[in-house]
Amino acid sequence: MKQLVFIVMAMLGMPLLAQGPIVPDSVIYDYCEEMPEFPGGIDKMLEFIADSIHQPLCVQEGKVKGRCVAEMIVEKDGSLSDIKIVRSLYNDLHKECDAEAIRVLKSMPKWKPGRQRGKPVRVKYVWYVQF
Repeated sequence: MKQLVFIVMAMLGMPLLAQGPIVPDSVIYDYCEEMPEFPGGIDKMLEFIADSIHQPLCVQEGKVKGRCVAEMIVEKDGSLSDIKIVRSLYNDLHKECDAEAIRVLKSMPKWKPGRQRGKPVRVKYVWYVQF
């Protein structure tokens, strides 16, 4: 009798296991099967940034050049959230460059979201903003 109960329970649980593990909505992937993509691809993204960015005065005067590193989350619906600078230009001396990078990233249209096993997922994305 115990074997029969165990077999029935195992058979009822099989469809759940076949679907794979249940992933909570709060999981943020560093990498997934289909990575997020800006609408139109990387070339359109570079074009968008070039058209949108306003070089701060310190960059225009030639005092500063380089890049800052921004991190963001591409949400399941393609929107961007948690945009932050993880490495400033010249060790935090030029906050106007950081602010401009954040402004441009916040103004981006929705992306094509990342997908894992065919379902949209949240993905962390790192971008270098060149000044």
